[in-house]
Amino acid sequence: MITNLELENLFIFDIETVPQYQSFEELEKNNKLLADVWKNKFSLRFTKDGSLTYEEAYIQKAALYPEFGKIICISFGKIFENEEIKLHNVSIGDSDFDEHKFLLKIANIFRKNDTRSLSGFNVVNFDIPYLYKKFIIHEISIPNQFKVQNLKPWEYKFYDLMKYYMFNSYDMISLNLLCISLGIESPKELMDGGDVLDYFYNKKDLSKIGEYCNKDVESVAKIFIKLSKL
Repeated sequence: MITNLELENLFIFDIETVPQYQSFEELEKNNKLLADVWKNKFSLRFTKDGSLTYEEAYIQKAALYPEFGKIICISFGKIFENEEIKLHNVSIGDSDFDEHKFLLKIANIFRKNDTRSLSGFNVVNFDIPYLYKKFIIHEISIPNQFKVQNLKPWEYKFYDLMKYYMFNSYDMISLNLLCISLGIESPKELMDGGDVLDYFYNKKDLSKIGEYCNKDVESVAKIFIKLSKL
């Protein structure tokens, strides 16, 4: 399914995101125009059934959108000979909590690894476009691996584990379920993606988020190693 040569060329990564501000009230105070867009238009997709207010929707959903969220942590992983996995984590705390500085650092890491194939779990639908849009918003030169507008889908250098496993089916699967199914320790045993906001804004524990992010990347690497033996 995947050769050893492809395996050792993977650049596996995972991002963790939170809303730009801890609450909608803070967003409104700091960026009234953006708050108005969320309140009057964007949040309607979550609030029209009455189950959430636009303030609740902001807390629960804003992190999923680069215009309203921010990246606070990213982990990278490489697989070497003898199935050795090396991990590297970078957090926004390393850049004085300045998102622009943090994104510059991230972009430079990708540039230094531009001969490798981007990889991860659901990176094609989430992590890659999120980063791409963030680079644009912050007017940061886009790393070569993200410049795919003129490429055909089969020319992309992306190895998305979720798409690999789905085999063109429409049955979505979580990384947690995939790990359990394959007998690999799940990163969700440490925490869940929904806990990231609490650990960042309330517990202020970036190290725990980094550990969880690393675990995500490590799990993906272990599954790809498993697939390489089939």
